[in-house]
Amino acid sequence: MSSALLLLGSFSTIILLNKRRKQHLQKKKKQIKDNVKKKKNQPEEYPVYSIGTVRSCFRECRGTPRQGLYAPSTRGKIILKKQIPSSSLDGLENFSHAWILFIFHMNTNFHLTKRAHTDKSYNFRPKIKPPKLKGKSIGLFATRTPHRPNAVGITLAKIESISLKERAVYISALDLADGTPVVDIKPYVTPYDSVPSAITPSWCGEDINLQRANVKIAEEQKKIIYQAAAEGKLRHYNNGDDICKTIIELLSTDIRPLTSYTTNRKKTKNKTCRFRFDMLRVGFIVVTEESKNESNNPSTTNCIIVNEIIVETERDERDMLKGKKQRYPTTNK
Repeated sequence: MSSALLLLGSFSTIILLNKRRKQHLQKKKKQIKDNVKKKKNQPEEYPVYSIGTVRSCFRECRGTPRQGLYAPSTRGKIILKKQIPSSSLDGLENFSHAWILFIFHMNTNFHLTKRAHTDKSYNFRPKIKPPKLKGKSIGLFATRTPHRPNAVGITLAKIESISLKERAVYISALDLADGTPVVDIKPYVTPYDSVPSAITPSWCGEDINLQRANVKIAEEQKKIIYQAAAEGKLRHYNNGDDICKTIIELLSTDIRPLTSYTTNRKKTKNKTCRFRFDMLRVGFIVVTEESKNESNNPSTTNCIIVNEIIVETERDERDMLKGKKQRYPTTNK
């Protein structure tokens, strides 16, 4: 009798163990199935990491040129991270220009970008209105807008020099703000990257040498610029002539509306517009000048006069970043 009870208990234990094993397998299969389903619903992701950071003469977006070639005298450098060996720059000195792939880190809509990738009920904004189209919309992939499904940009810059010791690439003709994360550097190869027969729409194919306005720097402001350069108060320049030349390049080819340079966006007429360049805060006004064209007929042209130069310090920069100091005056005189 005891043997029969013992045998019955063993069978019960085996049945219980098999039941638990079966439940465990079913649970595991369900987890695998759920994971597969979850992966299908999730967007594909590929790892992209910053390889370095841009140190630029533009401390903020305001004032940066739409393309670096419009302001060839602008300066900056790319400093590689410690994880990237300096020997990776070996040979780049043999090229005059390089493509720089970067992240639009100052975008304010990253939360919307993430939502558009993960939420099926939300989509990207497919069209934008470039300034030169005067209110007309066009698909974002036909533009260089920073607000894209992936905030990745590409720009062409001139290589000035390379320092393996500093792990730095010194560049000019740039349109990148200070602190921009760089994800790759590729040499510009003329046979591959230059297409003389390429077609470009008329609204974005203007000559880079075309000046949209005359620029004059007041003598008093020139003195401040030259003194700041001579005293070593600037990050990227030590010559006053170079600074004046760059400011003229930036303002003479700019197409931004004046409202992008002011705190009060409603009133811009005869008001001082401001932006930062290196350690200078530059103020300018736009006036209308009368002249005569080739046919001796009267015409009007815009003239930009730089009427304000304020030299800022590193402490000023830190205070502005911490919110202790206003970036620009609230009253626009």
